[in-house]
Amino acid sequence: MGITIRPIRTSKAQWAESRPILRGIGLILLATGLALLANSIYSGMHKYRRIGQWVPVDALILEFHLVNEPHGRVLSDYRAHITFQYEVGGRTLVSSTQSDYTTSSASTMRDLTLSYRPGGHRQIRYNPEQQQEITIDNRDVGSFRQPLWLAAWGVGLVVVGLAFIR
Repeated sequence: MGITIRPIRTSKAQWAESRPILRGIGLILLATGLALLANSIYSGMHKYRRIGQWVPVDALILEFHLVNEPHGRVLSDYRAHITFQYEVGGRTLVSSTQSDYTTSSASTMRDLTLSYRPGGHRQIRYNPEQQQEITIDNRDVGSFRQPLWLAAWGVGLVVVGLAFIR
């Protein structure tokens, strides 16, 4: 008893009947992809501008924790929470921040743990208008994970949407 695979035969009339539905799906995918691209460009530019306006400073790492943020019933994501000590205008400040993204990757968590060991030094940026407000973001690819992720999804949906429209 074997399994046979036979191609599905469709007539030109059946294909023509499904074209409007496929075009509608393509338009929805195209619109969604363009919206994701627009969102990624906006959020990336906003973050880039903010990073450029904030002042870089060397900081001492006081505390580092990976905090479990449950995701659904089974999955867990972890977010880095870090406390820094830094100096601004002769004043010593202590502030905490957290990473913009979560991860469940063991290698990423290991890299974070090694990069943010208490007693080590890292460059952070502080808001000159609110000196207690800090970020670990810099102008590197790692700081723009979310906008890049949104852009990748947007491009994928645009490509699939264009294929459906044709």
